[in-house]
Amino acid sequence: MKQFSVDGNIDKTCDNILTFLAERNFTIFCNIDHQANATAIGLNMPAARTIVFGNPQAGTRLMQQDITVSFNLPLRIAVVEAPAGTTVIIPGPAYFENNYNLKNHPVTQAIRKIFTELVVRLTSHRD
Repeated sequence: MKQFSVDGNIDKTCDNILTFLAERNFTIFCNIDHQANATAIGLNMPAARTIVFGNPQAGTRLMQQDITVSFNLPLRIAVVEAPAGTTVIIPGPAYFENNYNLKNHPVTQAIRKIFTELVVRLTSHRD
């Protein structure tokens, strides 16, 4: 996994991520607010959200190559409150190729490109 710090709070960062994904026509399957869920049962925790998203056509192509990748699909991005500020956690650039039989698969190359573009957008987008 790759972690990087960004300027801005979790809500602003998640809005930025959701806009980025919408611009690329990804399906947002869910946007989980872990802190709100904890609060609902009387527990406290730092702010944390997970965005679950994907492209069913691309995901299916990966699963046709290696069905075990279904464990990590749809894709996920975590955004958490950390002592140093807002942190974004994504699969590392070669995560899918290293953990599944997906070497040189065009979809894994596209995933790498999307996450690289997201890192650039989030780290160059300042409040």
